[in-house]
Parts: sequence; structure tokens; C-alpha cells
Amino acid sequence: MSTAAFDARQFLQAPGSRPVLRLVLADPAGTVGVPLLRELAPELVVVPAGTGALSRAGADEASGLPWALLAAAGRAPGGAAVLAAAVHAVRTGPPPAHLLLCPGPGPVAQGLDGDTEANAEAAALAPLPCPVTVLLAEDLAPGGTDRSVAGWRRLSPDAFTVRLLGPDAWVAGSSAATAARVIKEELRVWPA
Repeated sequence: MSTAAFDARQFLQAPGSRPVLRLVLADPAGTVGVPLLRELAPELVVVPAGTGALSRAGADEASGLPWALLAAAGRAPGGAAVLAAAVHAVRTGPPPAHLLLCPGPGPVAQGLDGDTEANAEAAALAPLPCPVTVLLAEDLAPGGTDRSVAGWRRLSPDAFTVRLLGPDAWVAGSSAATAARVIKEELRVWPA
């Protein structure tokens, strides 16, 4: 156990009942369940957005809140396109405070998972202008661990994190509270 003093300055704001961040959610497969969305309140305002509207949703400054982006690919066909749309939105619009990527349930990370051509393209791109966190529901399959995560790590070499949430992270029950807590920690939002 660490004896280091807790530094509350790492969080955006002291506890309270008002939102401190807009979380733009790209989740066409419905991976992120309603119980988790409820657990993210009151600190986060969740704004669902289609993959074509991510840049616009992030650019909406009417709320006066900073924004983060959660891209949930799920197991649906086109899951990799959701993650690619999130990266495109970060590159073309005002950058979010944080990019959270959820490849979906199961041991296979979609997106840049072991595809050497896609990994080479990612390595050639400039790093993203924000921290990146990959939220995994299950540990990666043996042999796929390094390759699938390495592609995403190349996009954010200075501020990259992988968090393992557990197999029930996106379903109803106590796991939703745990997943919400991890998301809030990554976004540095102090839970009320």
C-alpha cells in the first residue's frame, strides 16, 4: 500500500453534483449499457453521436464543458470503423481532453489488431493530441496482446493506458459501477 499523499489536483474539479465534462459516445452496437451510463452521472454528461457526427459533437462548446470521446466498437460488423472514426474526429476537430477506446467484449481487440499493413500506417501517422486509454473487457488472447495494443499505443506514445475492466464491465450489475469508476479515474473526474 502506498503511503504517498493523495493529490486532488489531478482531478478536474472538487466533488459536486454538477457535470464537469461532456462524454461524447460513439456506440452504434450498443456495447455500453444504460446501467453504465447512469453510473457516469452526475459528473459526466453523455452525448450519443453517430460516427459521422463525432467532430461536430466535440466542437459543440455551448455547454462550456471540456469533452472526451468514448468509442465503443463492440462485436458488430464495422466495429473497426467506429474506432477509425474516433481517431479521425480527434485529428480533424478540436481535440478532446481524452480518447477512450472500447474494442468490445471478448479477447479480440478490433482496429489495429495485428494487421501489419494497418500497424505500418498507424506508425507513420503523427501522434494524437490527447491521451488514449483502451478499455478491455477481457484480457487479450495469447499472441495477440502485443500486436493489438501496440497499434493503438503508436497513436499516443506519451500518454497511453490499457485498463482491464473484467468480462461483465458492459452489462447490468455491480460491474457497471466499477467500469464507471475506472472511466472517471482515466478522465480525472472526482466522483461525487
